[in-house]
Amino acid sequence: MITTDKKIKYEQNLDLLPLTVIEIDTPDSRLPAITAIAQQLIQSLQYVASFRFISVDRDGGISTLAGLTLVTHNVKDFAKAGVKILDPFTP
Repeated sequence: MITTDKKIKYEQNLDLLPLTVIEIDTPDSRLPAITAIAQQLIQSLQYVASFRFISVDRDGGISTLAGLTLVTHNVKDFAKAGVKILDPFTP
C-alpha cells in the first residue's frame, strides 16, 4: 500500500497488516509531486518482502522501520553494491 499519510505508522499496528506500507513524503498527493520521487519509490520496492514499513522522503532518502528502529538507506550505495534497479518508466 502506498500512502501520503505521515501518521499511519503511529495510528496502525503495522505488524497486524497483511501488507507493506510505503509512505511517501510529498508536499501533496497530486501526480506532479508523486512523479518527482517516482525513481525512489521504484527503488523502495526491493524492501517490500523484508519490511512492514518503508518511507520515501522528498530528498530521495529511503528508510525502513524494523521494530522500533528506523534504518536509512542511501540509494547511491545500491549502485556501488551492484544492485540493479528496474525502472518501468524507462523503455
